[in-house]
Amino acid sequence: MLSKIDITFLRSLRETAFRRQHKAFFVEGNKMIEDLLHSELNFREFYATEEWIYSNKALFNLVEVYFTNKEEPVFGKAKVNQENIKQIPSKEMERISAFKTPPGVLAVVEIPRNKSIGEEIKNELVLCLDEIQDPGNVGTIFRIADWFNIRIVICSPGCADAYQPKVVQASMGSIFRLFPITMSLIDFLKENNKINSGEVYGSFVHSENIYTSELKKDGVIIIGNESKGISEELIPYITKKISIPSYSSGNTSPESLNAAVATGIICSEFRRRGQGSGVRDKK
Repeated sequence: MLSKIDITFLRSLRETAFRRQHKAFFVEGNKMIEDLLHSELNFREFYATEEWIYSNKALFNLVEVYFTNKEEPVFGKAKVNQENIKQIPSKEMERISAFKTPPGVLAVVEIPRNKSIGEEIKNELVLCLDEIQDPGNVGTIFRIADWFNIRIVICSPGCADAYQPKVVQASMGSIFRLFPITMSLIDFLKENNKINSGEVYGSFVHSENIYTSELKKDGVIIIGNESKGISEELIPYITKKISIPSYSSGNTSPESLNAAVATGIICSEFRRRGQGSGVRDKK
């Protein structure tokens, strides 16, 4: 049984301030849990209903193995062991789940520390998200980055929080394989200038056609806010402005593309030009 304190804590993780305070977030759903088990992130606790455990014995066995074999503390002073696996009634799962119809399993996970920017960005393709505020867009962009093997995504402080439930769900597990870093984009671009001599690409509605532009396999790609585009203070750092041409006709054509859709098209063109750079086998 969960105490009122447990329920209050778990529900508080829906809010950014409490996730940052407790350095934790939660994950729900079979596929997400399976991806999480194969990542480098650390569980804090694992909650499941009896029905879920019975129906998902193979996956639950993986969870047991994870906790049993984990010897190091992964959250504060808490030791990770089978005591962290908690079977709870369906009614309690309904109280802590962010879903209207709970999947029956929820894990509390440690938020990884922000990585410092260093040599790992050298000769890499890096995505910068400038004030992308829709959680679905941010999560989908993480999924796109994962697909195109872009490991580093820099999120400005004004972006939707990388570890809020809607972002995590929209990423479909990709967030566990990436290194989303929240920091000032100006600070990042200044640091990038010290390490890299590559281009800083900015995505604009009307600029140089991406399909005829010279593109390199590395560099920085900045994706702007859904409605305002790229912030004025970032423009001086951009060395090449690119855009996706519209083939629409008439007075009712759309003004712009969705931020995540545009990111997918841009990343695809960069990887295509890179002649397979970063390609991973999909099994």
